[in-house]
Amino acid sequence: MSNFSFNFSLGSAGTVTAAAADVTVANHILTLGAVAALAPLPGRQQIDVRSIEKAALVTAVAEQRAIWTITPTFAQSQEFSIIITQIINGTARQMVATAYTAASGGSITTLCDALRSAINNNTTMQIVASGTTTVVLTANAGYPLIPSVSQVSLSSTPGVFASFTNGTPGVAAKGTYAALIAQGVSADIIVAGQSYTNFRLQYRASSVNDPGGNVSEQRNTLNFYINAGATNYAALATRIGEIINAFASGGSVADPEFLALG
Repeated sequence: MSNFSFNFSLGSAGTVTAAAADVTVANHILTLGAVAALAPLPGRQQIDVRSIEKAALVTAVAEQRAIWTITPTFAQSQEFSIIITQIINGTARQMVATAYTAASGGSITTLCDALRSAINNNTTMQIVASGTTTVVLTANAGYPLIPSVSQVSLSSTPGVFASFTNGTPGVAAKGTYAALIAQGVSADIIVAGQSYTNFRLQYRASSVNDPGGNVSEQRNTLNFYINAGATNYAALATRIGEIINAFASGGSVADPEFLALG
């Protein structure tokens, strides 16, 4: 069985029409797109509901960069080391930052200065360290995930850390222009600065593709990108959710037009 994938978008310019016009089901045919053509051509897409194997609504999510606050307890003649794990391009990377306090002098600020310097001088991680009497780690844009920060001891005289606090958990962007371009979605169907929810359908299709009349079957994946900031978006997302759950419009009652697609 052959596999094909198609990408289309709706509301790229900032508007979508009423939900009833953009997504409809009649006589077991799911129609995506109203009278106006989708981007790119050939415009409206029509699929027999009975051929759909899976359906999902992947909601757009804005990136949220992780922020950690590390609070050491100053003491002299101690080794203070932390290990940081960050997800970079899908791979977990780690670094260790270490600071040693002298037998006399120094302060919590000079200790944190040394830790911040070790972190900011690292060229493999995508993190900025700031703060005064603490070490505040902020993930760089595009690399929001810092799943773990903890103490590691490299000597027999480890210092004490009062706390490691993940005040803002990292969240990877979904459906943003940059994220979709990175996934291979064409810039011809989405607009910079906009975010898109994806109505994803996997369905079977048959075709006669040779003079002998033999029928071949293929499995198609259709990604229907909807501008999440468009007028009428909320109503459209609600309608799609009803369709996925095989509900009639406006409620939670099953409609015989639909099959349970999820």
